[in-house]
Amino acid sequence: MTLTLRLTHVWGLTKMEIDYQDREEQIYQMRKAGETFSKIASKFNISSSRANQIYKKKKHREDNWDTWPPLRKMLSYRSRISLIRHFQDEDILSKPHKIAEIGLTNMLKIKNLGRYSLQEITCSLYSLGYMSYEELANWYGPDLDNSPIQKDFSNKAGKPGTRKGTGIDQPGVPSISTKPHLGKLLLKKYRDRITTGFDDLEKFELVDRLEKPVLNFIFYGQKKIILDVYNFLSKHPYSFFMKTKRGPDIWKLPDRGTRNAYVYISRFPNLIKFIQKYENEITNDLWGLLYGYPLDEIHQFTYNWEAWDKKMEMKERDAI
Repeated sequence: MTLTLRLTHVWGLTKMEIDYQDREEQIYQMRKAGETFSKIASKFNISSSRANQIYKKKKHREDNWDTWPPLRKMLSYRSRISLIRHFQDEDILSKPHKIAEIGLTNMLKIKNLGRYSLQEITCSLYSLGYMSYEELANWYGPDLDNSPIQKDFSNKAGKPGTRKGTGIDQPGVPSISTKPHLGKLLLKKYRDRITTGFDDLEKFELVDRLEKPVLNFIFYGQKKIILDVYNFLSKHPYSFFMKTKRGPDIWKLPDRGTRNAYVYISRFPNLIKFIQKYENEITNDLWGLLYGYPLDEIHQFTYNWEAWDKKMEMKERDAI
């Protein structure tokens, strides 16, 4: 029987935790297939009530998976509970920026948060674009080749339940060559909902080759669709930022009502963090640079050409 773990990362899990998740998955699948709790309990040497409890816990997670924020999906139960208790906020997993703000040193002070949990949390925050490679390098040392975090980042792209971190490769290395690329996958799945950005999505290989720093597209839908797109993007090795006119907290959108969602995707986590923080202050020519347009095109947005034309007209009149 093939087991599918609903995890984005397994970087911080111990063997005991992975074994437990295997057992949980098997119990869930056996019950779905019609097995009695008595028979399931006998197989795993536990009580029937315990088998029932494990099944209900797994079923609840499966039923509510699409509404969970990405960080909650990535972290083990131990890490989630430690963060919730430390911040005294049940919604803290929907606010990864708040966790990243305290820094690695303060994370070590969180009660019941050991080395494995810290590694799991930092990997997840890095993958979501809330921690930089430089921050991790400062913590683990300038050379990450032999550090625990580097071992976890490397060579995991094809394993179930794992994905490679964003921006780990050195600048200029065109290492992402997955086919079909993410742009085509998005168009195949959500074409009818995407309103702008078709051409850029068709040429998504420019993002993979680091020729296009940031890609932007807009789509529309109800909260369920917006969360679905967010969760779909979370499964791929890119940093991204999504928001509606109500802001970036898409989990608190009303269930009813259709609205536009704005998405920025990049292989550079710091660019996404920059856009997230300064979006309203970015000028047209700087947007041109971020989108990777040729400089002669960006040049057209650098100046106020109407004012320049009027000035030239005045000079011509004065000359006459």
